[in-house]
Amino acid sequence: MSKRERSPGHWEIKIYVGQAAGKEQYEYFTFIGGRREADAEEARLKAKYGKAPAASRAAARAVSTRLITSVTSRFSESPSFR
Repeated sequence: MSKRERSPGHWEIKIYVGQAAGKEQYEYFTFIGGRREADAEEARLKAKYGKAPAASRAAARAVSTRLITSVTSRFSESPSFR
């Protein structure tokens, strides 16, 4: 998900929309306006079409699993928890 200024005031916004046949799929949008307006449009499009890429979901899952494992092991080792 990114945005770039193609020419002054003309923005290309790229939004990740999922996978098909093992390939990541993106939608491209053109926006005319200022940088702040392009940021707002990018946020709107992400909310409407965007999904987290599989790598991001996998990384988030790995972090949450490590966190849960760490917290539960601390509680199980705590004498006040027993």
